[in-house]
Amino acid sequence: MKFLIPSWRRPAGDRPGASSRGPWAMLLWALPVLLGGWLAGLFIWFPTSALETRLEQEANTQLRGQGRLDLEGLSPRLPFALGVRAGTLNLTQPVLDIAAEDIAAAPLWRSLFGGNPGLRFSARLLGGEAQGVARRDGELDLKLRDLRLALPLLENSQLAVEGTLTQGAFTGPWPPREGSASRLLLTLTGVRLTGLSPFGAKGDALELGTLELVGGGQGKAFKIERLEALDGHLIGTGSGSLLFADNLPASRMNLTLNLKTTAEMDGQLRELLSVLVPPAPDGSLVLRLSGTLARPRLN
Repeated sequence: MKFLIPSWRRPAGDRPGASSRGPWAMLLWALPVLLGGWLAGLFIWFPTSALETRLEQEANTQLRGQGRLDLEGLSPRLPFALGVRAGTLNLTQPVLDIAAEDIAAAPLWRSLFGGNPGLRFSARLLGGEAQGVARRDGELDLKLRDLRLALPLLENSQLAVEGTLTQGAFTGPWPPREGSASRLLLTLTGVRLTGLSPFGAKGDALELGTLELVGGGQGKAFKIERLEALDGHLIGTGSGSLLFADNLPASRMNLTLNLKTTAEMDGQLRELLSVLVPPAPDGSLVLRLSGTLARPRLN
């Protein structure tokens, strides 16, 4: 006579699938432990100093003597990213220091299997934010928001431009190269031209209001398709072209601006402009700018 053992009382080794479930269960328990140990080791022994120095060297090589980048507080971040507590870019032309905080970068994982790997980055700078994607071949997709700007207008001059870059977008290779295409869109608000007191103005600033620029490039040649000045003491439109140089301030420009003064404009500045640029019968002013970005000329 055969006796049947109820399934709920069979020995563990006799249960269907018990031997197959055991190793898998152990593996599932082990994987989180191994991953946690690997991440702990990464954070403890991560070569922050060596990598920080290498990144600075690579960036300063790309700047070609036009500036210097200093990083501070590089560390790994989850998941699989790098972070920098602060960084400073010191430019020589124009003389300008740009400080950034909370810089983060992570690889584009799918791009690592191709010939043009890239990374995604973000940073807080000049009171606003920058984020985008950069690839090994120099292709850049950059977005800017709410950057407070204060830039010198001319070398060895008190003239400067202030304002907020509320929106900015650039797509294309940087630096530009032959056969490449690029697009640029900028919207600036609260733009002011400062340092006008030596020219006899009652106030030190000329309010330019909102500026909008749209343009596109082919290689190093860049065409300004639309340039518009709104709600300031000078309103109007402009167009023209830029020819980029390896040293950006040496880039050559050819711009034509069609402007009109408003009643809010300082009377002495209006008279000075009318002497430099005789107004048309309708009161408009046609300004032609040439030269370089560092040394523009009014024709």
